Amino acid sequence: MKFTSGLALVVASSRLALATEPIFETVVSKEVDLLKRTEYDVCQSNCSLHGVPFPDKNTLQLPLENYYSERCPEIFIGKYDHPKETSTVCLDFTGRYLTFTFNPFPGYTTKSAKVTWGLKGNPLYPAGYKPPPPTNTTQCTPEQDGTFLCKIPFNEIVHASSYADIKHLLDGLCPNDDREGLILYLQFSGTVIVPGSHKPIHFQQQFPCKPGGRDHHRKCTSYDCDYNYFEITYRCSKCQVSPCKPPCDTTTAYGFQNPQNSHDLDTEKGTDCKNNWGWYETPSIHDLKNDIQGHLYIQEKGKYYEKIGSWAASLNSHKKLDVKLKISPGLKYTIEEVNIDFSCLPITNCKADYFTYNKDGLEGLQEYDAHGIYYPSCGRHSRAYLIISAEIGDPEKPKEGNKPHYDGKPPHDGEASHHGRPSR
Repeated sequence: MKFTSGLALVVASSRLALATEPIFETVVSKEVDLLKRTEYDVCQSNCSLHGVPFPDKNTLQLPLENYYSERCPEIFIGKYDHPKETSTVCLDFTGRYLTFTFNPFPGYTTKSAKVTWGLKGNPLYPAGYKPPPPTNTTQCTPEQDGTFLCKIPFNEIVHASSYADIKHLLDGLCPNDDREGLILYLQFSGTVIVPGSHKPIHFQQQFPCKPGGRDHHRKCTSYDCDYNYFEITYRCSKCQVSPCKPPCDTTTAYGFQNPQNSHDLDTEKGTDCKNNWGWYETPSIHDLKNDIQGHLYIQEKGKYYEKIGSWAASLNSHKKLDVKLKISPGLKYTIEEVNIDFSCLPITNCKADYFTYNKDGLEGLQEYDAHGIYYPSCGRHSRAYLIISAEIGDPEKPKEGNKPHYDGKPPHDGEASHHGRPSR
């Protein structure tokens, strides 16, 4: 007999009804396989999270339907029992966000989508539950494939600082170790139009299916309209990433494209940016489809900068970013860690720990490929920025006391200089 316990995400619609509290120890429906585990992207790239619990997207279930397994709840247009059209909203845990992807309705164009949410509490401490309805609203942004994407930052869910480290955030999402998480109230809503028309048509989430109300094709045949919300739960699993090895002596390298497209990080107002000598790029989707590239520089060996390698970035067929870093042939430098930040201006933090992609424990590579980094949704009043950085090992590096002093004067193509920046 299988049992489960999980984080409940309670989705509310325009009118709320009270319901019996969900039972967190119950027989799981036959469709559920709690032994299935998938890695969370931050776990895979951060060795310091070894053994740390994380929210597991593959254990999402519906408690009101006897813990029926479901990761993409239904939304509908028209009447709930005879909808004009249906689609889904798929939940995921990506980076430092709980994400919601609103898939388009066939034959319609989505014009808006939003998630309204609120924290209910820890299921092991029901006395601390907060009542519905949800009040926090997150507007979704359109993606190029016709979907709409909503992202709720982990720190907002657990009431933490936006600068909190990922361990702290995961502890908040998984307060009961690799068991139950938290409970959230949610609401899905939005509008669509028929091509050629400007009249908005409303959509919302579907009502829960009554226990036993699905046929052998998994289709619901009996909805429970006493509930104008439904619940989703998951449990937490432990990161299976290998533990960190003892730190080695490394130097930070930054990617530089060219003087026209590369911008100094120390001009930004984010945390730790003023003390940072690196650069960022602001590529468009068109730029990345055609590939952008540049060189890797370190501050080393008495020069303001030394060119040690190259980098290239492009969008793949899935419209995600791939980045390649490579040490120049003949040099003994090694890539020990890669940190890439691909987000929306303004830059709020220049610390590598807060970048969108981190991969450490690389053990002295000469080249490294980072794949599948999400393209940020920045809206009309911002644009994407890209920071390429890496921790570089040097077997011939001088002792700590002999490291060259950087006085802030910019370089020119890797040579000591008192004006300009790297020219290529």
